[in-house]
Amino acid sequence: MLRRITTYALMLLSLISCHEVVEPQIVAGYIATDATDESLTIVGDTIPPMTFRLDETTLREGGALVEGNVVEVIYLPAVEEGAVPLAELVTADKTYPEALGRWATDKGASLEIDIELQPHGRVTQSLPDKVMQFERWQITGTEDEIMLYGTLSLPPDWSAYNEARKIDKDAPLPERRARRFSVVATLDKETDSNTENRRVLRFKNDGRESKLYFQQ
Repeated sequence: MLRRITTYALMLLSLISCHEVVEPQIVAGYIATDATDESLTIVGDTIPPMTFRLDETTLREGGALVEGNVVEVIYLPAVEEGAVPLAELVTADKTYPEALGRWATDKGASLEIDIELQPHGRVTQSLPDKVMQFERWQITGTEDEIMLYGTLSLPPDWSAYNEARKIDKDAPLPERRARRFSVVATLDKETDSNTENRRVLRFKNDGRESKLYFQQ
């Protein structure tokens, strides 16, 4: 009888030792591609690509799980080697998915702008073609706010040219000057004459406000 109890106790201790307590882990990065209903893959500057399982128990907070969005994942490490860990809580930035897409000024604006904000901070642009070039964008961490970066093409410095001509009549003609810019842009909604809410992206550059409207 004693031998049987001892054997059972040893088996129980063996089972307990094989089931270590798994502590939740936290990782943050960028969504590699649009998440599916069942999986999410993130990448980062200091972490390798990581894939997580999503199911009905996974809590989701913030914005849409779209490519390039900033995300924080709380997960339980997989016990079995090679298994995909389950995400318990996924929190994504709200502003990022709202900023994605094509934005343009209304026709007749003093400076017509037509740009598309793409994942990972990329920008494509059709207007203007020379005066202003948008190069990249990023979220700021403040809701409904992003940063736009680019280069302005300024007129030649004719004043400096005229001064140079006083010394050298053959002074070369001045060229247009490039100046880099960064502006804070705010995502908002405004009601037009038809009482319809229009999504608008507002920013100021050199004291002049530009309003870009979301294009369906």
